[in-house]
Amino acid sequence: MWDNSKIRVTAFDFEQLLPSFNTHFSRSNTKNSILHSNNLLADIFIPLVFFILFSFFLLSAFDLFSAYLALEGVSLALYTLTANTYNKRVSIEAAIKYFVFGGVSNGLLIFGNSIFFGVCGTLNYLNVNYILSILSINISSITLYLGIICFLIVFWFKIAAFPCYMWSPDVYEGTWLPITAILIIVVKLLYFLFFFKIFYYVFFSLSYVWQPLFLLSSLGSLIVGSFGIIGQNRIKRFMAYSSINHISFILLGMSCANLSSLTVSILYLLVYSFTLLFFFGILLRLRCMITGRFLIYLSDFANLPKFSPISANMLLIVLFSMGGIPPLAGFFIKLYVYIEAISSGLHIFVIVSLIITIVSMFYYLFFLKSLFFDKNLWSKLVYAQSSHNLLYALFLLFCTLIIFFIFSYTFFFDISKKLAFCAIMPIKYGLIIKI
Repeated sequence: MWDNSKIRVTAFDFEQLLPSFNTHFSRSNTKNSILHSNNLLADIFIPLVFFILFSFFLLSAFDLFSAYLALEGVSLALYTLTANTYNKRVSIEAAIKYFVFGGVSNGLLIFGNSIFFGVCGTLNYLNVNYILSILSINISSITLYLGIICFLIVFWFKIAAFPCYMWSPDVYEGTWLPITAILIIVVKLLYFLFFFKIFYYVFFSLSYVWQPLFLLSSLGSLIVGSFGIIGQNRIKRFMAYSSINHISFILLGMSCANLSSLTVSILYLLVYSFTLLFFFGILLRLRCMITGRFLIYLSDFANLPKFSPISANMLLIVLFSMGGIPPLAGFFIKLYVYIEAISSGLHIFVIVSLIITIVSMFYYLFFLKSLFFDKNLWSKLVYAQSSHNLLYALFLLFCTLIIFFIFSYTFFFDISKKLAFCAIMPIKYGLIIKI
């Protein structure tokens, strides 16, 4: 008989077994990953090409109906990317939820287009802007409110802001990690750039309608993101609520409804995108040593400083920047948003926002506690894939996040200002403004 009482596995014996575990499972998982990559070529590459193509159509559109068609193409590509991933049951469930909410939002968009076509007789950006600036006082307020609310609901859904955020944690959880990075970074950057043009150029004469609604959405997103992140133990759900939290600052800048606040909102969007690229770049390097897959839970980082101290220290910098700890870029960009809000008279909102932001900062510190101070021998063992190109890219993002932003703020500000002018000027008619 086998005597189980004589089995003793110490920490030293367990560490001696790690190389053999790593060698055995890396070979088997390499074979599985090659088979899996053949499926990804057909399931991921083609929808990704269509997503890029329709994204260019969306940003270059100068008509509300053309923008609607391009937005439909982008949405269909994203539904396909969400469904065609590693776990079919979970991914299809996430794609169905994404499709249902997306279909409702796109229906509201075409309904809003029909309202403004009935009011203006055209859907051209320049003509709609001109007619609304002249007739906004004489048109029934109910008609304008209904059309703007339709566009606002679509905007809030696309960026996963309050009150249309419910789909994002479940959809992000059901997608493959690289696709989740695309949904959080690239897709939201695309939608923000598109709707900057819609609200700051096409519907700017109706700013008295959407400005207070942006402010309410910003406050609601801050509350949901700060308190919803508490108790989350999965990485993707953690990033979903963190994204809602950061979106509130962009909406706060947009609610000021002037060119300088739009510039600060775009600057915040760029810095936050760089931070997310840094964060997901680190996550894509990390694998579970037993299964060879990406990490799932926050507790999986418990042994990261021991097996990959470089990744752990880089992750420390990213979390400090996301939490707004000085002297990182995340602190300065939040400061600029608060300055714009104070200059616009939103003093009470700034005070409430500061209090709620402190609450969310504690959970970032809790993440760091589980990263550096929690020791769990039986948690998932982590190893980092050795990719020199990825390390170089992470180093450049590190310099952007810390050194380059602090000493070259004017460079980022000039880029944001030019993007702001591109959003509010009719580029199709060749109006060039030198900054």
